[in-house]
Amino acid sequence: MDKSYWDSYYRLKGGVHYPTSFAETCLQSWIPRNSCILELGSGNGRDAFYFAEHGHMVIGIDQCEFVTAQNRQRAREWCKQDRLTFVSSDFTEFPLELQATPTVVYSRFSMHTISKPQREHVAEKIYELLPESGIFLIECRSTRDPLLNEGRRLSDTETVTDHYRSFVDANEFLALLLSVGYRPKFFVESNGLATFERDDPVVARYVVTKSTG
Repeated sequence: MDKSYWDSYYRLKGGVHYPTSFAETCLQSWIPRNSCILELGSGNGRDAFYFAEHGHMVIGIDQCEFVTAQNRQRAREWCKQDRLTFVSSDFTEFPLELQATPTVVYSRFSMHTISKPQREHVAEKIYELLPESGIFLIECRSTRDPLLNEGRRLSDTETVTDHYRSFVDANEFLALLLSVGYRPKFFVESNGLATFERDDPVVARYVVTKSTG
């Protein structure tokens, strides 16, 4: 993952702070009340703060120390330290040092920042981490995204523009999730779901739950 790229990005640009459309959809349709949410790749906390404002406990993990420190300061200023915890770490490295067991794991635009083997590893470890009926929510750029044709090609699914991306074969990743043991609740692959300024990526959205029965 491009730690130096994201450190520079958040230092220079900061990013927007309103919630993503995926977060709004998940909150409305999939996240139970009073959940403990683990966010993989929390960035500047735009979705983490949104979930906390709606009564959830949130643990945000991001490898960028600068943005993690900023998020902690914002949580103190907003008096939401009891609901928000930010950890500076690589979310692909397990075991994760968590203060509570999450009932929901949320990954928005983080699965395509890691390699295919790392995705498989994360999917397996999150399954182990979640309690029975725990929910895994994922949005990522798919191999149908036109951005795959830009930048320097490393493989059929990996490119480098200003940073690394590993585009997700949507059906293949769904099959992987099912093979791990997740039960599918929702799946879609489309554009029009994650538009931002001039960017309208083709993304895959997954809602799966842990089922050991």
